[in-house]
Amino acid sequence: MLLLMVWSSTLAAANALAPIEAELVRAPLVRASFVQERTMKVLKRPLATRGQVTAVAGRGVLWQVLKPY
Repeated sequence: MLLLMVWSSTLAAANALAPIEAELVRAPLVRASFVQERTMKVLKRPLATRGQVTAVAGRGVLWQVLKPY
C-alpha cells in the first residue's frame, strides 16, 4: 500500500511538472508566483502558502515560500 502511495505521489508530481518542462523548451528561464492550499481537519480554513518558483533549464527549480514565513 505504501509503495502505491509513493508511486501515485510521484506520478502526480510528474504530471504537475510536465507544463513547466514544456515551457522550458521554449524559454530557458521560467518564473511564476504560486498559491498552495492545504485542507486539514483540525483547521477551519485552508492553510495557504504563497511564494515564487523559478525554473532554469539544465539547472533545476527554486521554490521560495514567502508567506507564511
